[in-house]
Amino acid sequence: MKILYIIYSLSAGGAERFLTDLSNSLSERQDCDITILILKREDEQNIFYKKELNGNIHFKSLRIRKIGLSIFYKLYKAIKKEEADVVHIHLSPIILYSILPVLFYRKSAYIETLHNEVSRIDNSSKSKRILKSFIYRFGLVSVCAISDKNYVEFKKVFGRNCEALIYNGRKQLLPTLQIENVKQEIESYKINKDTIVVTHIARCAGQKNQDLLIDAFNQIIIKDRQNIILLVIGSGFDSDKGKSLQDRACKNIHFLGEKYNIQDYLSCSDSFCLSSGYEGMPITLIEALACKCIPLSTPVSGVVDLIEDNANGFISDNFSIASFVDMLNRYIQNREAIDRDKLEELYKMKLSMEACSAEYYKLYQALIAGK
Repeated sequence: MKILYIIYSLSAGGAERFLTDLSNSLSERQDCDITILILKREDEQNIFYKKELNGNIHFKSLRIRKIGLSIFYKLYKAIKKEEADVVHIHLSPIILYSILPVLFYRKSAYIETLHNEVSRIDNSSKSKRILKSFIYRFGLVSVCAISDKNYVEFKKVFGRNCEALIYNGRKQLLPTLQIENVKQEIESYKINKDTIVVTHIARCAGQKNQDLLIDAFNQIIIKDRQNIILLVIGSGFDSDKGKSLQDRACKNIHFLGEKYNIQDYLSCSDSFCLSSGYEGMPITLIEALACKCIPLSTPVSGVVDLIEDNANGFISDNFSIASFVDMLNRYIQNREAIDRDKLEELYKMKLSMEACSAEYYKLYQALIAGK
């Protein structure tokens, strides 16, 4: 089985993290020949996860600096050259850039995984919505949802069911050789031995709604005087927006930059906080569960499918600062009631990469047989 994965890059994002794990898992099967094609150039930030790929995975790049009309021909040429049994597309709107092979090179089976809430993808462009509707309604591409909300929303928007619903997975997370250094680092941030440690992992981006995150933590730390610190891990905080967030943040909010060993930070934290305006199935949520880290979140896809408020995590009622602050205070008051071992059990039951890749393998087989 020859599989071609297409994505913008292997930068430090959730979809990129997922694809790296999925590729590695499937490449261990003797009958799987895996190629990853990124659209962007192989700059350092675009190949963040490349060094984690198994040696038998082929890695290629279209070396595109800026998306233009040439991408349609370049993708057509690249896909046709690969002659893959399955072409698996990740992140929008790559499916639109692949319209030529989707229409005129039908030797491959095409599938797209929906990594974000459907109503939020390309919703600013009428032409993109029309073209996507054409592709989906005529069944030119199979679609895989990654959460129950994701699945239901797709049918509402495009009038047909997805071919599959497969929760995202993550490989088992083990402490690295840096774990003791991380423990000491976090201890240096704490106010005292009872300080609650919350970790946020995301790039600096509008989708991640970090204005809400910083404003809410400023309020509970400064106004409510809670004994709590926030660790912010991710790229982009050296941008103008990121610097603005850092300037607004109080002294108990620490910006740590990108990290390869996020499992060490999560294992040394009490909880994981997500402030996003929309998601699909956050990889960081899965990582938090695997590390027995209590999830705190806005009510986005993935979170509402896995987390029950006050039972195995805490979810704000809406996206307002008042609701988010209320959720954080409920967590502080009731966190001891959460059985953290059950968070790990949830990960092992539903969110391991072994289970996820097995489901994708069966899906690929069905798609090939269907052709």
